[in-house]
This record gives sequence, structure tokens and C-alpha cells, in this order.
Amino acid sequence: MLKINFLTDWLKNSLNLQIEAPPVEPAAVPEPEAVADIKILFWKAIQRSDAAAVKKYLAGSPELINAVTDDKQFIEFSRFYETGPVAFDDRVDQRNYEDGDDHGGFTPLAAACLKGDKDLFDLLAARGADINRADSFGFTPIMCALLSQNAYIIKSLADMGAALNVFSADGTSFCRGRVSPLTLAIKLCEADVIQHLLDKNADPDLSGGESDNPLSEAFNRKRPEVASILINAGARIENAFRYDCGYVRSDEAAFYLETALRVYGADSGLARFHEKIYSGSSGGSEKHLLYEASRSDYFEIIKLLISRGADIEEDISHADVVCFYPDGVKITPFIAAAAGGCYETAKLLMARGANIFESDNAALWYALEGVTVYRGYHRMSYCHVRSLLENKDRLLRMIISAGAKFGPGKYYIHEEPLGHVLYHAPDDAEIIGLVLNNIGDKDFKRAILNDNLINSIMKSKNPDVIKTLLTHGADINTLDDKGNTGLIIAARRKKNADIMHILIENGADVNIAGSGGDSALTLAAASYGVETISRLLDRGADIDHAAADGRTALLSAIAFFNEPAALYLIEKGCDTKKADLKGKTALSLAEAKKMGRVAEMLKVKGRR
Repeated sequence: MLKINFLTDWLKNSLNLQIEAPPVEPAAVPEPEAVADIKILFWKAIQRSDAAAVKKYLAGSPELINAVTDDKQFIEFSRFYETGPVAFDDRVDQRNYEDGDDHGGFTPLAAACLKGDKDLFDLLAARGADINRADSFGFTPIMCALLSQNAYIIKSLADMGAALNVFSADGTSFCRGRVSPLTLAIKLCEADVIQHLLDKNADPDLSGGESDNPLSEAFNRKRPEVASILINAGARIENAFRYDCGYVRSDEAAFYLETALRVYGADSGLARFHEKIYSGSSGGSEKHLLYEASRSDYFEIIKLLISRGADIEEDISHADVVCFYPDGVKITPFIAAAAGGCYETAKLLMARGANIFESDNAALWYALEGVTVYRGYHRMSYCHVRSLLENKDRLLRMIISAGAKFGPGKYYIHEEPLGHVLYHAPDDAEIIGLVLNNIGDKDFKRAILNDNLINSIMKSKNPDVIKTLLTHGADINTLDDKGNTGLIIAARRKKNADIMHILIENGADVNIAGSGGDSALTLAAASYGVETISRLLDRGADIDHAAADGRTALLSAIAFFNEPAALYLIEKGCDTKKADLKGKTALSLAEAKKMGRVAEMLKVKGRR
């Protein structure tokens, strides 16, 4: 080895050869990763309400505190349709609002307010976010907070000095009229929030036009309690209700009469003045006043009329030009109050001896409708103020506790009480239980329970509803018009395991075959997990039952690529040799579907 090395060195030196080492490629230098725009990351953190990330980005880039975006994906626009500001009376063009290019300029604080995110709001406010910066529609952060109905944020902004005597922009594609923080509060908020804004110097008479006046908004929302607050804060009725001895709407005259009665009393000159105006209004009869007061919760007017001898059992169904009640049905003030969701008036009338059972318990039916159905022609239907919505529930409970009962009768589809609730509120187990506890006729109750169990299984995403129905006596094995049990229907619906488990555990017959000859097991094997199949087998399901086409649970599992179910059924000892009517066996089907593990297990099973 030394000799060879010596000769190599001698040859290189003597011939002066230039022997170079093979070239070495330089190591690749990684290109820098693309750095996302910090502003985009910041807005994404706001979108997901990640206060910690927002805090981190603000620490490095404090100028982001008042950054604006026109990208609507970062703002929860659904808030505008769920709660306001004018969505109740169809003044929002949803398409224009979402897609219009003219709406932008959102700040982080406005987004936090619109989301009703207290932690995010506190973080941004503490770092000096501009509390009065408006978007291109003129909506300020406090207006956005009012849309989310977050009382803490609203009051905090008012305490911080947010501008209260301003209006949103006019003539936008989003909103036909202008709104101020106070008018938004009247549309959406509890009385304590309205009082807080007034205490912080919101102008109770601020007006940008006839329809923008706070008192006018209180009338539009039929909120005399708010009108009373406004008047006590200095609002003048004449600024909203201008009487010129001409045409006067009777409902408007009744509203201001109720307000005057609440604020000044029945013996006041203003109350007498507005009663006189009402008497001269279009349709201003005493019968109509009784009707208007009953359906609008004007309980002071009710007291006044009763003191003068008004008949609280009078039929007032046609007191208005437009009648929303069925022909031939007597509508008393109590029934009108129930239809309007007017708890205080109904309570007053009950105390004065009103017949709560009139017209086949019509008041009970209307009270139930008020809890479950949007009814645009009654006062409480379009109101999103929580306390007023809760009055609907209180009203229903009060009428039930007084002894009103749902009974048998001739009903259209979804009109009997249980079907009605399941159709309109299938996930509200509390209301369902309340209705069922109120049905006195056992045969009627049993009939509607069985008629509705199948329907509720098909529609409900809340297993508690099924439990409630079963607790009240629904036949767990009742059949639909095609001969299917609830368990069969549940098995046919994918991702319905919770309801299937409830039915199994409550004793459903697991071997009743449905239309097509399928059992719950053959259906479940197609799409459900091992837990559901195990529960069926534990309850005695026939593991080798075949449907009309010859498919067993094993064949069904393989046909729909449910490998865990197929392996489990083989392990549990199902007949692996059975073929369907087309002659397909489990092995041939598994090989055709390229389910190798199943095919191998079948072969092992066959060699035993």
C-alpha cells in the first residue's frame, strides 16, 4: 500500500498533473417562508374571539387597535338578521348588506361589540380603541353592541362617554331609515339599558325625522313601559304624536292614552286629553279600545274600562278592520290577550273573573302558538326583548295552572297540541313535557303520543325529546303507515346513534322487520358503529336475519364498506356462508369491494 501511494505521488509531481477533487455542490439555502400579513392574522384572531392572540399582535403592532377592514368574512353579519336593527319590519335587504361594496370600515372594537364578546371588548377598550369610530353605514361600536344585546358592553361604552346623540347613515342599501343608540335600544333592549342611556344624557327627544323619534319607536314596538321612561326623562308626547284635529290612527291614540295613564294617572288632564283624541280617531269605539288594549298589554286602559263597566266577556273579534281570528269563533279580551302574548293583561283579566275556557280553550291554543310560532300580526311576535319573550312562557304556564286543558277534537295536520309543538319546536323538551302534562283525556293523549313518536324520531336532534315522549307513555313499537317502527326509521337515518340507543335501552323490539324485510341490525350494519351493533345483539337481535333481498347484517356491512361492523359480526359468529338472492356471499362481496381484512378473516373462518 505504501509503494502504491509513493508511485502515485511521484507520477503526479513528475508529470505536473492537475488532478482536482470532484466538485461539491453548495448546500441549498432554504427560501424564507411567506410571512402572512400581520393585519390578516390580527383580524382572524378577532374572528375566532382569540383574546390572547389579539393581545400578542397588539403588543407588537399597537397601531392595529384602530385598524379597519372591509373584508366581511371577519364580521358576524348574521347578528344583523337575528336581532335588528330593523330586520323585524323587513327593512333589511340581506343580499345588499352582505354583498354590497358600499359597506366597510369595520374596526376591531366594532367587531367585538357585534359579537357581544366581553373579554375582547375589555381588551380593546383598555388599549385605547376609538369608541366612536363609525363604519360606512354610520354604525358606531355602541350601535353594534346594541345589536348583540350585550348589556355589559352597552353600559360600559356609555360610561366611557360613547356618543349617544348620533344617527346612522341614511339611504343606504342596508337600512331605509336612520337609527340612534336610543332607538336601537328601544327596539332590542331591556328597560334598564334604556334608562342607563338616558342617565348618560341620551336625548329622549332626539329626532332626525318623524319616524326617528324615540317615542315613535316605542309606539312602533308597542312598549308603553319604555314610553313612560322616556316621558319621565323629559320626552314630550307632542314631538312624536302631533294632533292637528285631522286623521288619527286609533292604535296610536290608544298607545299614548296608555302611556298617559301610566305616567300621570286616570284623573290627569293629559289622560283625559288623549282619551278624547282616541274617541275622535278612526274606528275609536269603546269596543275597539277594549280590543286594542287586550292584544297590546295596555292593562291601565283595561282597568279604566272595567271601572266604567266594560264587559270582559264581550266578543271583540271584529272590533278591528282587519280580523285575524277564525270566523264564527268568539274572541274575548282574555283570548286576545293570550294571542298577543300579553301576560300582565291576561293576569288582570283572570283576577277579574274572565272565562279562560271560552271558545274551546282558544286562549290556551293561542298561548301555545305564541311560544312556538312567529305570528307577525300580534305585538309580541316581532319583539326580541328577552323579558317580553319570557312573558309568553309565563302566560302559557299561568293558563295551564288555572286548569285549561288540551282535549280531543278535529285537527288538521300539526294542529293538535303535541304535533304542533313537535312541528314548530321539535327540540324543546320542556314545552313538550308541559303540553303532555296538560292533556287530561288518556285516549287522546295515547293517540297523539303514538302518532307523533315516529315524526319526532325523524325530525328531532335532541334525544331528550324522545325520552320525554317515552316517559309520557308513547308505544315504543308503534308503527308508521308503512309498517316501520321507530327503531327501524332511526336505523335508516345515518348519525342517529343517540336516538337508537335510547330506543334500544327502553325496550324496543329489535327483531321487528320493517318494509323491505330489514331488521334494525341489517340497517345499522350499513352505517353505524360497533357500539350500536353490540347493543342490538345484547338485546337479542337475530344476527343472521335476512331482508327480502337476502341481505344479512354481514352482507350489508360489506356492501357499504363498514369494515369494523363486518369484522365484529364475523367475530360474534354470524353465518358467513349465507348468500343474497343474487348468489353473492360475504367472501365474494368482500373480494369485489377489495376489503382485504374482511376477506382474510372470512377465509380463516372457513378453514376452521
